Amino acid sequence: MEALHSTVFVGANDAALAGRTSERQHVPVEEYKDNLRRIVHHLKECSSTMLVVLITPPPVDEEGRMQYAKPVYGEKAMEQPERTNEMSVVYLLGKPFSYLPDV
Repeated sequence: MEALHSTVFVGANDAALAGRTSERQHVPVEEYKDNLRRIVHHLKECSSTMLVVLITPPPVDEEGRMQYAKPVYGEKAMEQPERTNEMSVVYLLGKPFSYLPDV
């Protein structure tokens, strides 16, 4: 029996910023896009009629993450957020996004 659907949670860890405390989870955007294509292609090879649902990265509470890290990690706490909403959007769209229309 073939699977009817599959869900793939995408980009939350991959979008960790290089040079920050979660750098080991960072995946460059082009590599991330290629990986995502491979995942979907593999699922479709398993079942051409399968519904593949991609679940986007959740919003990042940058200030909340910083406040949480300080009492937990003390002096080792991050100075800057290791994830941002701006970078999550880049991984969602596969490219930078401008909120302002071209003038």
